[in-house]
Amino acid sequence: MTAQITQEQHEAAAHVLWYFKREGWQPGSFTESLLSTFGKADMNNVRKLAGAFPELGDAFQLGAYFAGGIEILRERFNAGLRQ
Repeated sequence: MTAQITQEQHEAAAHVLWYFKREGWQPGSFTESLLSTFGKADMNNVRKLAGAFPELGDAFQLGAYFAGGIEILRERFNAGLRQ
């Protein structure tokens, strides 16, 4: 991935990787609860949560719903480490 990512995107990727794969960084209790809530929500409520927490919502949806999404999150996480 050649594009620069924000610190928020990097952290979201790290936390979502932890949620799905136990890679990246373990989130704090609040973020862990948010990710659990994303995981329990229907799509309408996922969109609402993503409106309030856009970087986390984007990363969660990549990991949960898109083929190749976990690899994209890994790229974001690794790109953030190089910045």
